[in-house]
Amino acid sequence: MTTPPSLDEIQLDQLYIHPMNPRQTVSDQMIEDKAASIAVSGLMQNLLGYRDPEHPEQIGIVAGGIRLRGLQKLQTEGWSRHETQTPANPVPVLITSDPMLAQSWAAGENIGREALNPADEVRAYAAMRDQGNSPDMIARAFGKSGTHVARRLKLADLPKAAIDALAEGTISLDTARELTLARDKASAQLVLDAAIKDGWNARQVRAALTKDTISSTDGRALYVGIPAYIEAGGTMTEDLFSDDQVLHDEKLLDQVFRDMLTAACAREKDEGGWAEVRPMFENRWADYGKSDGMDRIHRERIELPEADADELDAQLDKPFHERDQARINELQARMVGDVSDDDREHGIMFLYVDGVGLIRTHGPYRKPAPKSAKGDDTVTSSTTPEKPLYPANLTEDLSRIQLATLQTAILDKPELALDLLAYQIECACPSYRGALAVTFESPSIAPTVEEGTHIDARLTDVPSGPSFEATPTPGGFAEFQDKGKKHRNTVLTHRLARSINAASTGAPLLQFLQAEMGAQRIRKIWTPTASNFFSRVRADYLDRIWAELLELDETDERRGEFARLKKGEKAKELQALFEDASVQEAHGLSRAQIAAIDAWVPEGMSGGDA
Repeated sequence: MTTPPSLDEIQLDQLYIHPMNPRQTVSDQMIEDKAASIAVSGLMQNLLGYRDPEHPEQIGIVAGGIRLRGLQKLQTEGWSRHETQTPANPVPVLITSDPMLAQSWAAGENIGREALNPADEVRAYAAMRDQGNSPDMIARAFGKSGTHVARRLKLADLPKAAIDALAEGTISLDTARELTLARDKASAQLVLDAAIKDGWNARQVRAALTKDTISSTDGRALYVGIPAYIEAGGTMTEDLFSDDQVLHDEKLLDQVFRDMLTAACAREKDEGGWAEVRPMFENRWADYGKSDGMDRIHRERIELPEADADELDAQLDKPFHERDQARINELQARMVGDVSDDDREHGIMFLYVDGVGLIRTHGPYRKPAPKSAKGDDTVTSSTTPEKPLYPANLTEDLSRIQLATLQTAILDKPELALDLLAYQIECACPSYRGALAVTFESPSIAPTVEEGTHIDARLTDVPSGPSFEATPTPGGFAEFQDKGKKHRNTVLTHRLARSINAASTGAPLLQFLQAEMGAQRIRKIWTPTASNFFSRVRADYLDRIWAELLELDETDERRGEFARLKKGEKAKELQALFEDASVQEAHGLSRAQIAAIDAWVPEGMSGGDA
């Protein structure tokens, strides 16, 4: 006859985890959380044990293993480092010698355990807070993280009707989270009533509560910073459920932004010695219309010492690695040189803030020389509007080349590609707003004139769209898995790189990535030729390129000789200058000048003027 179960007090050193216990392995964090909970609230439930004939001197715990481990941790480390509860030793254990009953205990407690309903959890946390317990103590008592408790307590501040609706399933937990964006309980109640009446989802609730507000991820907010906005009198609602805070006063934010950018322009003017530094308030990228009609000021190039020039050549020839980018930028900046004192005295610089809150420069430029009087052979006046620098089809080609450059760079950075994908998925961002076209329709990267362009085969081998004939199967998936993580990462990286989306409104992020990758990568896949570029731009732009690359002053005969050529001849001469070493030698070009030709890209293709 089996002895009925009895509740006994057993010393901790006589207890062990019995093999029947389903929780044979638990994380250190679970044990730490349970120890903290016991330290705050004590052991609120006895353990369930089995007197196994094979271990008659000990009791095997079949249910309550995490509690046992927590008690053992407290016994080892000492209770004083936690709270003031009296140490639990001996421990109350309900013991049976019936193996069938012990097995049912083991299954019943572990399988039947359920988490609290979110509404019940909110009420429980609120009750403990009302009793004077801190969020940290509540977290330890329930074995939860501090962030989890803070979010539940945020929900506890909603109107009682919202918590009741959550408990009844009338609204979802996501909807309740969005209601926390209300400025006060009255506003939350109004939106709650509308949500219940009209069946609004969480996004509709958020839209109703954030109307006439601005996100903290706006470029202006990122540049200004939340502290400066608050100091100026701005108010906000903290969103504990995301990194996106809700700012209530866009007009005030914009004024603080304008004041700060204006002050930055004044500092740049003083420190840089420019004639003017003008702010660009409206755009999150360089507005070339602001500098339309002005002459671009170019730096006076210098020739690097031989050792530095050799190092730069070696850096550009080897596979790209981000750790080398800072050194490449430093060497290229030194090679480019600086602006002359005269150009600074007459120069106009523009400052703007990009979409990620970083200040950028555009320029420098200077006002064009005044038109000569009638009869001057060098300059003639005309009322005919000046043609644009690039025709529309060339502008599109340059955009495609720059996009291909960025996609090529992503090929060698699988972790960045995965980060971009995970970030976009986490934000639930549609393809037309994200950095990645996650519908996986591949944007065109082949220019209309393909000469001089070398697209990486890893990009051209990627299908341009979905294959409607493909039929995924369990066997095919198993074969894919057998190829390993390296193959998976390769597939992901090639596909993600090919989906970088130049047409997305995530343009500020793309500008940031282009700046990070470096403009020199453009020339790794594209070289300007007569047919793909030079014959498609204005003749006066060709004159400027020629004079810039050969560093010709106004009196140099080669400048006039080139200007008198027909446009087609100019295009061929420039192509030869870029491709033919003998032509470069004939002009007596220095090593720095040749490096400048090898790195040259058209205006607007560098990913930013900063």
